[in-house]
Amino acid sequence: MKMSNLLASGWRGTSLTPLSVLDIALVQMLHNLQACSDERHLWLAALASHQWGRGHACLDLNQWPDNAGALLGWGAQALAALPATRRVGTKPFAVEGLNDNTGEWETPIAGHRYHAFQAGIQLANRVGALNEIEFSEFVIKAQAFADAINGSPEFPDMLEEVARARELDQFASEHDAQLSFTVVATAAAWSPGYIHQNAARWGFVAGVIPGRMVLAAPVQGLPPILSLSFDTQAAMADDPALSAIREFTLSLDVPQVPRDENAFARLREAARILGNEMDGLITDGAGHALTEADLNAIATDLEHLYDALDQRELSAGSPQARRLFS
Repeated sequence: MKMSNLLASGWRGTSLTPLSVLDIALVQMLHNLQACSDERHLWLAALASHQWGRGHACLDLNQWPDNAGALLGWGAQALAALPATRRVGTKPFAVEGLNDNTGEWETPIAGHRYHAFQAGIQLANRVGALNEIEFSEFVIKAQAFADAINGSPEFPDMLEEVARARELDQFASEHDAQLSFTVVATAAAWSPGYIHQNAARWGFVAGVIPGRMVLAAPVQGLPPILSLSFDTQAAMADDPALSAIREFTLSLDVPQVPRDENAFARLREAARILGNEMDGLITDGAGHALTEADLNAIATDLEHLYDALDQRELSAGSPQARRLFS
């Protein structure tokens, strides 16, 4: 933490530091006795009081300009105060610190120094919109963190944020799309090994869950482009070769995959070729066969969906879209 950061934030910047109520009260008393327009005097008094609270009043002025956070032990205090859980109800909760050196917001890291913190909660996801109870729990959790570092947080209006959450949830509900085609055997049933063999030629690899394969994203850690699933019990059978599987499902979670991956075209082509090679029929899951006209109509609707997401700055595959549609 640099003195320039403290001065830039002004006397109100005390809410961003671990200064105690007593530290601030002492400064206010001194300021009332002899007012001073130079806020450096206020900081000097507050920091001297803070050091007395730590058992001494020494300040190393040589190291002070660039290493104040380490001298005051403020970084470790913030890390220790972070909540044990990262969820509030059904919504992710996060705390970020403003790094002294980079000037960037980041998840607090041991050894780094911060002069400001912000806490946030996700407004909506596939479970629904943030509600009043979750907002209240968020305030309690954020307030507890602020109290632990002697901060004084500012919270937005609950009714406004809940209204924003509902509007975002409404948009997400109208623009969510999870597509799946079911390939049904028209002749002999398949074994798990036969499905694996054919799907592997398309780049699918076995997933963590038995009976699930994925076409992995080019970047490790991102959601798969496509997934293929079949009967889990058949995949876990003592002798899978004796299992008879008459259908498998190819799926695409549209908002999770970037538009430029051409995921629907790949889904369509994979279903067509696997269906041809394995004597299968492409259906909609309800047993209705899908024609080329049906698939063309879906492709057109998807382009409109992608456009709508782009206009809302929730482009498919972006971090924002992955969080919202999760």
